[in-house]
Amino acid sequence: MNSLLYTPSVTMQHSTTNSVDSSVTTAIANGRPEALALSSSNINDNTRDGYSINQNLLWRHRTRRAGRTFTLGLT
Repeated sequence: MNSLLYTPSVTMQHSTTNSVDSSVTTAIANGRPEALALSSSNINDNTRDGYSINQNLLWRHRTRRAGRTFTLGLT
């Protein structure tokens, strides 16, 4: 006796990330802050989508000897 099992699967992913980075550099004279030397700001927004489709095929053959099978699986 033979049996054949086919198993499809689909996976979907979605992710969103947001980040804000700021920095300020001040010029110092005589040990006291005097003037703004540098200011920067970075804003990052990321969105990712992923899809995966998989298939598995399993073939099983039962031998004449009781309790014995031969199995072959393909992905």
